[in-house]
Amino acid sequence: MPSPDFFYQRDRIDLAGQARSDLAFPGLGQAACAALPFRPLNICIITQDFVGPVLNGGIGTAYMYAARALSETGHKVTVFYCSKSCVNETLEYWRDFYAKQRIEFIPADDIAVVLARGPMTSAMRLPYMALDWLKSRETEFDIVHVSEWSATGYLCLQAKCSGLHFQKTRFVVKCSSPLLWNRMGNAETIADVRSLSTMFMERRCVEMADYVICGSRYLLNWMVDQGYALPHGRTYVQPNVFPVGDIHIREGESRIVEVEELVFFGRIEPRKGIHFFVDALVNLKADGFFDGRQVPRVTLLGKVRRTFKLAPLIERLQASLGIEVTVYQDKSQPAALDYLKAERGRVAVMPSLMDNSPFGVYECLAKAIPFVTSSAGGGRELIAEADWSDVVFEASPNGLARCLRSLLENGCPLATASFDFEKSLSEWLQWHLWAADQPASERRAGHDGDLKKPLVSVCIAHHNRGTLLRNALESVLKQTYRNLEIVIVDDGSTDGQSIKVLADIEKSAYSFPVSVVRQDNRYPGAVRNSGIAQAKGDYILFMDDDNEAKPEEVATFVQVAGHTEADVLTCCSDTFVGFRPDTEPDKSRRIIYQGENLAMALMLNPFGDSNCFVRREAVKRIGGFSEYYKVGMEDLEFFVRAYLSGLKIFMVPEALYWYRINRTRIRQSHYSRYAGRVRVLEPLTQGMQPEIANLLRYASGMCHEHGQTTGSAANPKGRIKEAGRRVVGHSAGLEKLARRVYRRLFNPQR
Repeated sequence: MPSPDFFYQRDRIDLAGQARSDLAFPGLGQAACAALPFRPLNICIITQDFVGPVLNGGIGTAYMYAARALSETGHKVTVFYCSKSCVNETLEYWRDFYAKQRIEFIPADDIAVVLARGPMTSAMRLPYMALDWLKSRETEFDIVHVSEWSATGYLCLQAKCSGLHFQKTRFVVKCSSPLLWNRMGNAETIADVRSLSTMFMERRCVEMADYVICGSRYLLNWMVDQGYALPHGRTYVQPNVFPVGDIHIREGESRIVEVEELVFFGRIEPRKGIHFFVDALVNLKADGFFDGRQVPRVTLLGKVRRTFKLAPLIERLQASLGIEVTVYQDKSQPAALDYLKAERGRVAVMPSLMDNSPFGVYECLAKAIPFVTSSAGGGRELIAEADWSDVVFEASPNGLARCLRSLLENGCPLATASFDFEKSLSEWLQWHLWAADQPASERRAGHDGDLKKPLVSVCIAHHNRGTLLRNALESVLKQTYRNLEIVIVDDGSTDGQSIKVLADIEKSAYSFPVSVVRQDNRYPGAVRNSGIAQAKGDYILFMDDDNEAKPEEVATFVQVAGHTEADVLTCCSDTFVGFRPDTEPDKSRRIIYQGENLAMALMLNPFGDSNCFVRREAVKRIGGFSEYYKVGMEDLEFFVRAYLSGLKIFMVPEALYWYRINRTRIRQSHYSRYAGRVRVLEPLTQGMQPEIANLLRYASGMCHEHGQTTGSAANPKGRIKEAGRRVVGHSAGLEKLARRVYRRLFNPQR
């Protein structure tokens, strides 16, 4: 296991030459320095981790204490538990349980629409669930708390930034446990699309927040190192909430505790230091420390990480110490604390390699439970500096071994907190009154209030689909936004019906100016460039002839463009089959995009569809679309080039048009299924060092070779994997069988 320095150098120097440890993040008390009269607020906590249905966990514990404190103060508190999981009692039980504490606990229900299947859907389901629910209570909440973990609030924050929703709501993002940070701490690679999606959305949650609160400077410094753009002047360091009534003081008892049992306290995984714990005890035994000395009881208290193999470590520890090691991984948060408090000689050991603001430390400090913790991460920020030499050890097996030797020889001193629990709670509660008193959307207001009605050119690409073109044109004519012109670019249609439809359109009179541009068949990139050349509007909406616009599409795009000042806007869509969207409504699915997640571009398109809304001068400035004959992915290549050219891209989290699912697709006529990928690589590799450019080309090829994209079915291995996934319908057991078949066919040596 690499040392903690491998993962994070606390004093790393940034580009401006400032040490990360010198970055200043104020506490909440510095913002809400003036006392405000109390008024009851309507506060929501959105989380998939909450004590009760979830047995234990730092995020769930923090939010449970926060909900209690806010409710007891007199605020109306709603917890939207965006999960159906319940490992303890039932969800109905917890709804009634928290109702007695004046907390409205709402478990998740099925979302109103069916999401389209795709590589990004699994990562987007949770954010969409939160958005779907919060929109149903649009103007109810003064403040919404949500963690960056799993990007639960991503689409809600995107909706606020768009100017469409939640303009009177303040979003407070709690920095807890980013996926990238977790993976680094557990020395795990990033090898799946969902992780790339989640890492991007977690970072954006922090960057889009109205306010960011973190329990440690350590994690904020890490985020700065990873390129997070933390909200300036609105990012705070504040200890997590811990109710004063739960604090226990041992009056008249010795501050030194004789050690009888060592309890590994925390999630059982590499990041939490389980390897250090085992190595330290084994090393003490090997050094002869336990010769003639009774070996203390050893207990592991925490959930085991799903992918972690604990059994070999237990066997090694038991063989070395000659004792039985007890493991408790199913205790709830209150039960775990009860266990630690039941006997005075139990010492909690928290040897984390990386930790944010560990709740185990809060609980031990507040409950007067003897403990020791590593110097890595933000745990020691919670402990009085005078106690560091007694209870904080170097984050290494040898550092822990020295600490354990001292504990077993001299006892464990009870540590004190570096902050006052009561004062911190008071600051946290007072800050809510201050935050609710601040203008909710001042920092995001663009020029939408003064925005004139810009001319919008709707450019419709057409080729041999005359009947569908009529439907597309009709949908544009029904737009609620009226300052439009329509440009139809015919890409060399040859069938008689399409030619007749085009002629009829030219002869007809419409409520908007409609023009038809004809050209030889040159494929979508050239079609869109012809539309750009013909367009007179300030903005251009690109459409394909087989899709249909919803009535509010252009009006919504114009509003968001004014609010965000974006150069390129994309959106979600609803799919349909048949002649019109209402033909078979039960087959409709919603396609959700992420936005400017450049890391995904090697594998699939996270930005949005070619049905996009662009500022005409901006798209002309970057040269429009690239033109290749019978080569696809002109939209993704355009988005990548626009992003790298510095254009502002924004994804509107609304389904603004109908996307037709056709049996015949234009991509079926492409020369090569992978030529489009090569096309996308051009802007990505331009100007790079040759070795790095080749690395990207290799990564792109490997993604396709091993089925990490929607194009995986083009090779035999990908076809078997794809068929396995589709046939089993994502059933875990049968999917394992599909993997075994794949290994036998393509890895016979195994």
